[in-house]
Amino acid sequence: MDESVCGLPGSDITALGSAPESRWELVGKVAAPVDPQHGPGLVDETGLRSCFARSPTGALFAAANILALGSTGDAEIQKGMIRDLTLPGPGRDKAMEDSEGTPSESSSLQVAGFQIDSYSPQEAHIDIAFRLDNTAVGHINMPLRWSEGDWKIQIGDAGQLINDPVQLNDLSGYIPWSGV
Repeated sequence: MDESVCGLPGSDITALGSAPESRWELVGKVAAPVDPQHGPGLVDETGLRSCFARSPTGALFAAANILALGSTGDAEIQKGMIRDLTLPGPGRDKAMEDSEGTPSESSSLQVAGFQIDSYSPQEAHIDIAFRLDNTAVGHINMPLRWSEGDWKIQIGDAGQLINDPVQLNDLSGYIPWSGV
């Protein structure tokens, strides 16, 4: 299996039946998973996190870190996410154009669980459940594609970086996984 752009090893494993052991770091107000084998392998001077392993765990860590980055409200991080963590195309072009305006507000969500809806070494659909202010529960489905040695977000032509969250009644069906 191909290594990531920063040398993290790939894996032939295609599923996760339980939550991976994780160390968590705050990205803004949101806890994000880190692991020397799964990523992020690179964190730049703005705090942008990239380079994840080509494995189900690497894709999961990428999705959780992207969610955390998208919740910071930091304009530089938002531009870096669009530039470095999305696939080229009309959606990225539109997102770059839209990012020139007012930055989004930060949020205080926390990862609470996950489902890997599908995984192959080329593509993954990761469903991340989260809590908002310890009350509401929601989820976001994040489509990722392996490109240029890292997991990148597949965004639609409208340029929406992260799909709209959907409220959940509870975490039934999700594998519990959190840093807070």
